[in-house]
Amino acid sequence: MLDHRNIAKGIRARNMFASGNSIKLTTAALIIIIQLLLLSLIKIV
Repeated sequence: MLDHRNIAKGIRARNMFASGNSIKLTTAALIIIIQLLLLSLIKIV
């Protein structure tokens, strides 16, 4: 029983870590897109 609980905890930790990484990647992508939009706006003006 204890082994199963530890495995479940490990899987949850991995899932949380993976979701955290994906959130960081999406935020980084959004920041890059916003910067590119700002640069294009500055060039147009």
